[in-house]
Amino acid sequence: MRCLVVPATGGLAISIGAAVALATPVRIAAPAPAPAPRAPHFRGDRPSFARRDFAGTHRILAFPGQIQHVVLIYMENRTPDDLFSGYFHVPFPGGGTYGSALDVRDPDALPTLAPNPLGQHFDPDHSNRGSFVPESAGDYQKVPIGCRHACPPTASVFSYVPAPEPSPYLAMISNFAYASHVLQANAGPSYAAHQYAIAGQSGGLDDDAPPPYRYAPYAQAENPQPVADVTGGSFTGDCFSGTTYSEATLDMLSVYPGTAGNPHPPCAEYTTILDEIGSAFGAPLVADWQYVAYANDTIWAAPMAIDHLYMQYRHDPTKSVEPFAVDPDAIDFVKALGARDPARPFAALTYLTPCPLESDHPIVNGTSDGPAWLTYVVNAIGESKYWPNTTIVVTWDDWGGFYDHYRPPGSWPHHPVPNPYGNANDPYEWGFRVPLIVISPYVTARGYVSTRLRSQSAILNYVESTFGLGSLGADDMSNGSDDLGDLFDFSHRALPYVPITGGSVFNPGSISCSAS
Repeated sequence: MRCLVVPATGGLAISIGAAVALATPVRIAAPAPAPAPRAPHFRGDRPSFARRDFAGTHRILAFPGQIQHVVLIYMENRTPDDLFSGYFHVPFPGGGTYGSALDVRDPDALPTLAPNPLGQHFDPDHSNRGSFVPESAGDYQKVPIGCRHACPPTASVFSYVPAPEPSPYLAMISNFAYASHVLQANAGPSYAAHQYAIAGQSGGLDDDAPPPYRYAPYAQAENPQPVADVTGGSFTGDCFSGTTYSEATLDMLSVYPGTAGNPHPPCAEYTTILDEIGSAFGAPLVADWQYVAYANDTIWAAPMAIDHLYMQYRHDPTKSVEPFAVDPDAIDFVKALGARDPARPFAALTYLTPCPLESDHPIVNGTSDGPAWLTYVVNAIGESKYWPNTTIVVTWDDWGGFYDHYRPPGSWPHHPVPNPYGNANDPYEWGFRVPLIVISPYVTARGYVSTRLRSQSAILNYVESTFGLGSLGADDMSNGSDDLGDLFDFSHRALPYVPITGGSVFNPGSISCSAS
């Protein structure tokens, strides 16, 4: 990727992966990506150019294809059967029914699925340990269920979200595209899932093992590979998530004394897609990637668990030019889309994670604000000037312990596919299906459904191919040439955005997005 940098004071300079000095925060160098850039091969795609203005610096960026902005949104803890089976008998606009199109279970078939709203107060076990149990309806009956209060009588892993709660998600699928056979990349819960989202690995760490280290012991037992620390020594961080549910904290600043100058070192150190895109574009990083989270100490704030990204953020006293943003509800992100001179420009790569109340995670608070929040964000992007050059990918970070009738392929009698990329530091397996929606002006067709079996790390492949980045050498490698390519066709004109409707209207700031 090439970058023409035009300083505000005049003059020209050609920069390839060079930094433009805007401030002097401490920056801890990331491990250098080694592999060569992927060659984009989307149908009909062609290079494009864009001008980026920020902090007195003007840049002309050359993109390998027509997409210049990718937004990745990670919701929480659902399978396709749980999220969409309530629409099994409903006609699909592209023909057939939602059940056949999205490959979801008839809720009246055996085992019968009970209707449970998104905000229902119970939480099936979705630990890495728990992912080894469900291989049949009988096995699913053994999955433990946690409840904050008395469990509701319908509490069951055999659940589906009743209509009309998921209707905004169905509108997104009907107007754009969906991948029906996406396997969770790591067969474990949130800490590891969000690390996979930015790195295709978690360094073997998990959030369901005993402290002090969150290793993946069950994955190691079933997929015997030696677990070595990627830094060559022992881990100094502890991502213990606590014993009571709060989708809790990394707690890097206060609980553990750590070492001088670094109160609580984060958990891991490896190259992420954020490092790669920052190197490809050059500074200011805030214009090249953003990670928007509701807090900086949640395990959903994936960059804060990576040592060099955490240290970079920690040493900027203002945080004003840091690409990691604490932005509950993503309100500032949405406002910036329509601003003439935004404090944070719309980056090439953006991660958005909701606060717990808007995440679809069961047991959190009894609300069902996920569809309304997602509609608010997606419509803001789609109705902005950036739509013709933007792709939004929406997925759910893990299976949540809910039943899904599709049994992932594998050679073992008690677990799905072992990790195919052979990283000895990260002995995870692919897990159960998670939903994946693609919203873009260049989807193959409105209502297109891809049935190709793939890991969730295909999202990383897509980002790499879209921006000409190298492979991370982790689970993004295991998909071969798959980069969600069959969901896109650039040979047709850009589809106009169709606003998402249905469900309740989200009122920004109306609920508390605290970490508790």
